[in-house]
Amino acid sequence: DGKCPHAGADLGTGLRCGSRVVCPWHHATFDNRDGTLLEPVAMRGLTQYQLTDEGESLSVDTSAKMNQNLDNDKLIDTHTIIVGGGGAGFMTANQLRHTGYGGKITLISKENKAPYNRPLLSKAFLAGNMEEDKLLLCGAKWASDNDIDLRLNQTVSEVLPNESTVVITNDSGNSERQTADFLVVATGAEPNIPPITGADLDGVYTLRSMEDAKLIKAASHDQRVVIVGTGFIGMEVASALAQAGTTASITVIGQDDRVMGNIVSKTVSNALIKLHKDNGINFVFNATVNKITKVESKAEHPKHDKTFSQVGGVTLANGEHIDTDIVILGTGVAPRTEVLNEVND
Repeated sequence: DGKCPHAGADLGTGLRCGSRVVCPWHHATFDNRDGTLLEPVAMRGLTQYQLTDEGESLSVDTSAKMNQNLDNDKLIDTHTIIVGGGGAGFMTANQLRHTGYGGKITLISKENKAPYNRPLLSKAFLAGNMEEDKLLLCGAKWASDNDIDLRLNQTVSEVLPNESTVVITNDSGNSERQTADFLVVATGAEPNIPPITGADLDGVYTLRSMEDAKLIKAASHDQRVVIVGTGFIGMEVASALAQAGTTASITVIGQDDRVMGNIVSKTVSNALIKLHKDNGINFVFNATVNKITKVESKAEHPKHDKTFSQVGGVTLANGEHIDTDIVILGTGVAPRTEVLNEVND
């Protein structure tokens, strides 16, 4: 194949270094001798086809795909437990199976669905350009097709290294122990919540999971949206919601004087700002959110009146107030390492 299976980039415009071919877009790397995947972000190698030498010409039969699957005959009497059902956990399990590992693989995920493409939540999914089932990494049957014991709605509550054991707890609170020869901790990160007064109000969101994205998608309809943070998440969420075209307004607040200041050059930053402004997005720079204010509303019910608090706006450090209906925090992430907190060297 001449296109990267990740996003369809033309590998002919990529970089070749010896037998390695590097995708020009996201740097997935392949072995040009047989198409083997060497480095993600692609999740599979390039399809290889039967080539026929006809003397003065060569012909390729695109219906004759060559099977590159290896026999899973390595370390067959071992057990690998992978903690975390995100991209890293998925890729570890997938690569083990596709490079000959024949032992038992158990993948433990806190989520209620098979591993999915999390980065596309702030891009295609929020924009309404991709359905939920299309986000699944290698499809809904990936685990069963690759003989992987996928444990959903479960967490590892304790790691006992001296016993080669982990304690697995399900969402009902029931626990079990499993022993393993290898443990991979791929628990990823969680959104960082800054110490802003009112950050715990209904109507304040972070984006990390599919459920987060669904809540934002539903809550932002016809609403005034304030996004705090001008990094990847803040900018991608602003872009996606603008593409969806379902919000009343979008305002992005940043502490710096430009967007993605520690990631891209000033020229690129200015181009991004212009592009977003052209698509109706407002910016407030050199600003810090001190407080998310609330308003009291009455629920409409025929038998009783009930008041509840919801977001009414944000107050900046300089005293300026911006009215809004929902707030999305794109204020960075912190590593999830609590499963290892009690583990000694």
